[in-house]
Amino acid sequence: MPRIAAGEDFGQLVEQPMRMSESAVPRAAFGVFEGMRQLGDQLVREGEEAKRVRTARAVTEAQLDFETAQMEIEDRLRSGDLRREELQREWEHKASEIRERAREQVPRELWEPAQTALGAKGRNALLKLMGTAKVLEREETRANVEQTLANLARSADTPRENSVAIARQLLEINGAAAGLGRDDQQRVLQRFRESLAENEAKRLLVSARGNPKALEAVTGRLGTPEFADLNPDARLRLEQYAQQQSESAITRARIEQDRREQQVYGTALLQVETSGTIDPDIWQQLTDGHRASLLNRAKAEAKQRRMEAEGRPVKTDWSLYLTLREQAVADPEKFVQVDLKQYVDRIGGAQLEQLADLKAAHFKAKAAANGKPQREVVSLTQQMNATMQALNIKKPEQKGKFISYVQAEVDAATDAKGKPLTFEERQAIIDRAVLKGPDPDRILPWGERRMFQLTPEQRSRFQPDAPTDAPAAEVEALNEALKAQGLALTPANRLALYRRVMGAKQ
Repeated sequence: MPRIAAGEDFGQLVEQPMRMSESAVPRAAFGVFEGMRQLGDQLVREGEEAKRVRTARAVTEAQLDFETAQMEIEDRLRSGDLRREELQREWEHKASEIRERAREQVPRELWEPAQTALGAKGRNALLKLMGTAKVLEREETRANVEQTLANLARSADTPRENSVAIARQLLEINGAAAGLGRDDQQRVLQRFRESLAENEAKRLLVSARGNPKALEAVTGRLGTPEFADLNPDARLRLEQYAQQQSESAITRARIEQDRREQQVYGTALLQVETSGTIDPDIWQQLTDGHRASLLNRAKAEAKQRRMEAEGRPVKTDWSLYLTLREQAVADPEKFVQVDLKQYVDRIGGAQLEQLADLKAAHFKAKAAANGKPQREVVSLTQQMNATMQALNIKKPEQKGKFISYVQAEVDAATDAKGKPLTFEERQAIIDRAVLKGPDPDRILPWGERRMFQLTPEQRSRFQPDAPTDAPAAEVEALNEALKAQGLALTPANRLALYRRVMGAKQ
């Protein structure tokens, strides 16, 4: 009969966990389990990394938004669109909006470190804005102080010493807020004293303007202790201004005196022309020069009458004629004041009429061209001078006869045409004036004269040589030479230059 256990092995009947030996499990199964574990760890790491990247991006964008907001608020501060007392509230509003946008993008578990970083950035930006506000406040205070001092320096209502006291008190109260230390305040005060002295000196000079003696008195005061605060540069500028004003006053006085003297002289001339006498009062007001001119006129007219009575024509003093013509071009203002009738005994009627025409032309040109010399008179003079230079016409008598003849021919041609002649038309007249030919009254078979050297009767018998030019091969070179000398490119000028060059070579 089988035996039943007595209980010593009972525990072996209880359910036990299944255990397998390594030899009972396939080795490949361990590799699958380890790979799954590593994959899970990797996914966890990648998730954490993505959170950190997202957080870093959100923090960076928020920091950039802080910088942008800081610049915008700073611009508003500088432009005055934002008051400084509103700065902190405006910044907190902007910073709160930026933090909220960042919080929406940062995972909850990472918000605390992100908030710490953003808080530091925000506080730094606010400190910079507050620094800017402080600088702006200091600059505004300084500008207000400087403007107040400038206004005070220009004011003429407050004595200088009182103004200095006000300026000193202003700097003591507002100097520190304006960023001015003690030394700076002293320098500002010294510049203020200099401005006060300079402005007062300017007012004195302006009030003395037009009075040379008063200007001299003010200039003398500038060197006294009263104006010890003037710096050297300002003193020099003021003295130069006083000198200029004094010279201007003297010039204006001289011009006004000349105007009055000329007015009295004109009245005297009118009385002479109309009645032949001058009122004693007018005579007393005349200058010595004008009296001499009137006496010379009376003597000249008396001499002219005697010469006419004796049948003697007036012979032109060509040097005097040339002098007056040159004055008409060089100094027309002085020329028009000349009484030509004091020369009636020394300048012939035709030449005297030409000079009178120049005076009339000047008055006409002055009215039409604001005082500039008449272009046609100047241009004709230049053309005549060029021809006289080319033909070596230098003696006063020859120059006077040439100018007088050309002027008369130009005047006649202008009257016939009814308007001013062109350059070419005037030059044609000049070229005819210098035509050469046999002397109509010569006895011997030699002797030549030019057209302008003849009397009107002789010109009717004058047979000038045919006009000639320089050799064709030399024309181009002669034209260049004439251009270099500023002379007209005419046959007469080319021929004269060619003969001078050939004569020099022989």
